[in-house]
Amino acid sequence: MVGMHKMIALTIGVFTLVVWGFGIPLMIYLLMSKEKEKLSTTAAKIRFGFLYNGYKLSNYYWEIVIMYRKIFCLIIAVFLKKIGIII
Repeated sequence: MVGMHKMIALTIGVFTLVVWGFGIPLMIYLLMSKEKEKLSTTAAKIRFGFLYNGYKLSNYYWEIVIMYRKIFCLIIAVFLKKIGIII
């Protein structure tokens, strides 16, 4: 029973990581890049402004880069914890 639980938990965890961790930032990037010429309009600021306010309009994607950096730090902290040197 322990092996079956581990397999189910791993399957759900990997699926969630792929959908939430990689899929949502990718979809946001694709939507923003499709409308990158219109990012200075009020409608785009209402929709995506929380992601690119504070950045130059040419660097609208930078918050997505920050999201992926955080995700990779979490992956390293969670999944590679047992590989490191014990101090």
